[in-house]
Amino acid sequence: MTVVHLEFLVEEPSMEAFLRTLLPRLPPDDRGFEVHPFQGKSNLLGKLQARLRG
Repeated sequence: MTVVHLEFLVEEPSMEAFLRTLLPRLPPDDRGFEVHPFQGKSNLLGKLQARLRG
């Protein structure tokens, strides 16, 4: 099984910045990704069900 797109749900904007810097440097180059930042764990957990239903 080959993964071609990854979705990241992160608790804070600093992790978003880190992932957006790191992930393009990792092979393979054809893998897509999206990072969805939230304002802390409670915000992420509160919106998680709707995001997964998506």
